[in-house]
Amino acid sequence: MNADLRGVDHRRPHVVILGGGFAGIATAMRLERLLGTRGDVSLVSQDNYSLFTPMLPEVASGELEARHVATPVRAQLRRTRFYLGEVCGIDLERKTVELAHRLS
Repeated sequence: MNADLRGVDHRRPHVVILGGGFAGIATAMRLERLLGTRGDVSLVSQDNYSLFTPMLPEVASGELEARHVATPVRAQLRRTRFYLGEVCGIDLERKTVELAHRLS
């Protein structure tokens, strides 16, 4: 899959974050604040939601519904470009990341 990079100014910093867990989303949020409009941030994740795992026991026991511990990634990030897919390859020389859609 080729990522759609329309609108990305290749003369500005562009940070690509691989993984949409706690650390990936927190890093994207921080970079949005630090870079503002002076750079671009992209995040690649296999899932389009983040899961607040510390609350899973409450979901398993029926105290909470599953929707209360899952949040869409796009809802958490304002300026970060989000790519749903699996990383198949990284070429550091060409500064590219190859992605594939997950079938299941």
